[in-house]
Formats: sequence, C-alpha cells, structure tokens
Amino acid sequence: MSCKRLFAALLAAAMLLLPTLALAEGSLTLSEQSITMTLGESTHYITSTLSGSDDTRRWQSSDTSVVTLATAGGGRSAYLTAVGEGEAVITVTAGELSASCRVTVTAAATGETSTEAAAEENSTEADAEQDGTQAETGGAAETTDATQSTAEATETAAETFAISVEYTAGGSVSGPDSVEKGERAEYTITADTGWHIAAVTVDGVSVGAAEEYAFSSVTKNHTLTAVFEQHILAHYFAAEPTTEATGNLEYWYCTTCGKYFSNSAGTKETTLSAVTLSKLSADSAAAVAETVEAEPSAEDDYSDLTAGAWYASAVEFVLTNGLMNGVGGGKFNPDGVMSRAMLVTVLHRAAGYPEATVASAFADTERDSWYSAAVDWAAQNGIVKGYSTFEFDPNGSVTREQIAAIFQRYAAWLGVEEPESGDTSGFSDAAQISAWAEDSIRWAVGSGLLHGNADGTLNPTSAATRAETAQILLNFELSRG
Repeated sequence: MSCKRLFAALLAAAMLLLPTLALAEGSLTLSEQSITMTLGESTHYITSTLSGSDDTRRWQSSDTSVVTLATAGGGRSAYLTAVGEGEAVITVTAGELSASCRVTVTAAATGETSTEAAAEENSTEADAEQDGTQAETGGAAETTDATQSTAEATETAAETFAISVEYTAGGSVSGPDSVEKGERAEYTITADTGWHIAAVTVDGVSVGAAEEYAFSSVTKNHTLTAVFEQHILAHYFAAEPTTEATGNLEYWYCTTCGKYFSNSAGTKETTLSAVTLSKLSADSAAAVAETVEAEPSAEDDYSDLTAGAWYASAVEFVLTNGLMNGVGGGKFNPDGVMSRAMLVTVLHRAAGYPEATVASAFADTERDSWYSAAVDWAAQNGIVKGYSTFEFDPNGSVTREQIAAIFQRYAAWLGVEEPESGDTSGFSDAAQISAWAEDSIRWAVGSGLLHGNADGTLNPTSAATRAETAQILLNFELSRG
C-alpha cells in the first residue's frame, strides 16, 4: 500500500471514531438508581438528564413481566408500572451513552395480587367441589360426569382471554376486560378536562399517545396501560390594537404536551396559524408568561398545598412576589417537575423582564413562545448554555446541580459578591456530583441555596420539583441580605 493510500485509510478510520470520541464527553444520568415498588401501586415517574449529545433517548425494561414502561416528554422520562414480583433493570440509552436503574417489585402487604395465586385458588376450590360431589354420590358414573364437566369448562375458559386495562389519574380507558379467541377488541383512551394523554403501552411496548387502540384478533392475554398528564397552560394576552397594528388573538399553550388551545380550560385545541403571533407587541412581553387564571396571592388559595409544610414559606414568597404562578385549576403542583423553560422564565421575572438584543441560536426554542424572551435574555448573558449550540430542551427537567450552575451564573450577572466555597464532604451522595458541577454545587452550598435533605443526601442529579425551586429562590433572596 502506498503512503498516500495508507494516509487516506488512517484518516477515514479517524473520522469514524470522531462521533464516538465526541459522545464519550457527554453524560446520561437517571433521577434514581434504585427503586422499590409494590404490586398494585400507581406508576412511578423517573427522569433522565442528557448532556453533550443530541441522540434520541431509548428506554428498555430487562423483564417486562416484572416492570413495564411508558415514555413521556419526548423520551426524557418514563412511567414505570409494576406487573409482577421480581427485579428488572430499566435502561435508557442515547447513542453510546447509557444509564440504568434497578427496580425491585414486591408483593402487596395484604391480599393476593398475582394471577397465578388466583388461578391456584380457583383450582383448589374446583378440586374441593369435585371431591365433595364424589363423596356425596359415591358413584363412579357421577365422578366421571363431574370430571368431564370440569374439562369442558376448562376448555371453554381457555378460549377467553383477559385484557388488563390500567390507567393513571386524569383520564379513563373504555373497552372489554375479556375477549373470546379470535375476536376484535377496541379501546378508547380519553383524557379528562385539563389533561392530555402522555403515553399508551400495549404489553410494555409504546404505541404513542393514542386515543384509540384495537386488537384485531385476540389470541392471548394483553395489558393496555395509559398515562395521563395535567396540562400546564401559559396564557398569551391579546395585544392591544394600535394605529400601526391590529391586535392579535389570545391563546393558551401547554408546556408539557406542546398543544395550543383557544380557551382557558384547555379543551378547544387550535394551531399557531389561527393566532397572529407576529403582532404581539413588545410592550406585552412582560405578560406572555402569565398563567390561565388570575393568580392567588396566598397559598391557601391552592387546593394541593399543605399549610405548615416544609415549602410553605417559600411558596408564599414566590407567589407574593409574582415569581411563580399556579398551573391552572386552582393547583400549584408543588411536587411537579420544574422544566428548564419555567426556571429561565422565573429568573427573567426576578430580573425585571430585561430585553435581549439578539435571539438565541437554539433551534428547539420556538419563536414568540411564552418562554422565548426569557431564553434569549438568559442565553445572551451566559446564564444558560444549553446542551449544545442549537439545543436548549425547554420542556426538559432541570436537575439540582443544573440549577446550582444557572443560579451561580445569574448571581454573577447581578454582580453578587462571591461567597466562600461550601463543603460538600458531609453529604452521603457527594460522589454523585458531576465533575462539571462541583464548583457550582460548592458555591450553592456556600451561598446557602442548597442545604441537603434530612437523610444527609444532596440528590444533585435528581430533577428539581417546583417546591424545591421555590425554596432555592427564597434561599437566594435571603443570601443577598
């Protein structure tokens, strides 16, 4: 081989390695590494955090007879359902990156839950009934008849298959619970008002956010699972007409399902083409992130807030100062996951709605969306950096260590004096802090933003909830004196 050909071959091999080398610099983590579930309990929500890669995230259960899953949020999260006793490993991959979580499923504390137990019980009852018949008659002919009758019943039962239908709060699934062999079975998945279908799985395999599903010819037992999520609606106020431009229609945008609605209840879906977003005046930029209803000024107005809870003073602070709003329907959703778009919008409000002079380069940030002005401002000032030059992932969850990094850069933008570096060695899970976030976590601990949990953990890679974010906002304000 000539030197020229050898060089070309080496160059081609190097080019093939480039994606692998670049991908190795990224990271993929799960919000939990170990989960214990009980048969019969509601679904368990788990989220993933991906950085340094734009590959599609794919989820898999190592044993679908133990745990099935339904993805949500564009593959960023998954709902786990316990279907049998044992252990299963849930794995999420993105290119060559992967992360896993071990799930242990145990039996319910009381009552039989497995179909095997029910079958065994039925079998025992049938045997006892046959024995009783035989003892009573004492005749061989009667015994033979009873045996034949039982065999016929068993044969008939074997021709009927069970369709187990499971669904979370926020909707319903209608359809038969048993079907004869070869018959067609149709199911309708319906979300309640203010909710949407997040995912539907059949025997653990996702079929998307289907509103209808049909088994064309049933030949075995099946499980159909539907997961519903509540709309989180942001309200665009109509711009006032001026001598230069007409006003535009108002609409509501769901930050979790990405749909647009023409009414505050989120029941009348519309499209962007039905509203003239380009005519939204600059003067109304401060109003676009407001929520559907006039927001209460105290936590007592929200039905899902508990008086005296650990987050009570923090929620009162963010509500009183207009930093956070409810999610509609008289709910604050304290345990809901905080999205990246929500966090940037809150900081934008706290900063007084400053305007950016240039638009961000993020291709996944929709122009004129409820959060775009906040993202443009945060990106221009280096407060957020995105997962790549063109990806911000506005609807993705934000981890506690990501919040620490964002607040550190926000504090620098405000000109806040740098505190003494905090000590993280006392946290039992300090080893889980990502290398890139170590300085930010120490800053957040030193500033008093993060104090850790009662069990001595910090949970740096866990998705932050709305209540936790409210507490961090209060802690940040207190740290500034």
